[in-house]
Amino acid sequence: MKKFSKKQIETLQREHKQYNKEMRQIHCHRLQKTFDEFVAYRFGKSVPTKSKSVSILAKEEPVYQRQTKEVPSMNSFGNVTSVSKKKEEKVYTGDLIKGIGVMHKSSLVPVINNKVAKDLASMRR
Repeated sequence: MKKFSKKQIETLQREHKQYNKEMRQIHCHRLQKTFDEFVAYRFGKSVPTKSKSVSILAKEEPVYQRQTKEVPSMNSFGNVTSVSKKKEEKVYTGDLIKGIGVMHKSSLVPVINNKVAKDLASMRR
């Protein structure tokens, strides 16, 4: 290294301090340098260091993926292999309820005998 005057050394020390402060602010603590390293860096004499991140990526293990069973699905025509039967319609076969009457607007009420039917018909709004 060449000899520096006192003023040049003070200027380099301020620049070194500012450089390290900027590296901490941008969260690059590993890029901070000692004063001698900074002087070499400032005058283009420094040797760049190798990155450690490349060696970490090479050791990464493959992601685990569980084995899944193959599930059969519909065929290309959209038919399912098992055909379901049509449900039978429910029909009232008893003799208690005679029919269904409307009490108020859409309120449906079962009609049991003629008396209930007359009461529903005579109701006012």
